[in-house]
Amino acid sequence: GLDVLAEVAYSPEFRMDRIEKERRAVLSEAQMINDCTYRLQTQIIGASHAENCIHARFPIGLEAQIASWTEPELRAFHSTWYRPENSTLWIVGDVPEAEAVEEVARAFGGAPRSPEPPGSGDPWARDAAALFRPSMPSRPRVLHDYAAPRRAALA
Repeated sequence: GLDVLAEVAYSPEFRMDRIEKERRAVLSEAQMINDCTYRLQTQIIGASHAENCIHARFPIGLEAQIASWTEPELRAFHSTWYRPENSTLWIVGDVPEAEAVEEVARAFGGAPRSPEPPGSGDPWARDAAALFRPSMPSRPRVLHDYAAPRRAALA
């Protein structure tokens, strides 16, 4: 549940055996998907999103970067960019708002906050393999509430 997500997001262990296992898995996946259809899709996405960085930063990442990252580099990147103030959590379902807020506070309330401002410079320049947005300190906490329209209203 949320405890696992909080641990992965804010206090991963970065064990070398796990890093190497994940590195091999991601590089293998990159080779498996690199077929004619994938290359065509990347060209279409690139043309459709030429005005932004999406076309150059596909989720699988750049193989050269994946193959060369060290444990200290991963830790430094993670501590710079994986912070509560850079995070958005969406909860979807039939959950009472008060219960959801309580569970999120319990699971994420202890997430470490850095006294330093989030990483400086252009995050896209640091890692072309990641899709994330830079810190938005002024972004308020937002709770969305959605109720399905009544069937009579749809008729």
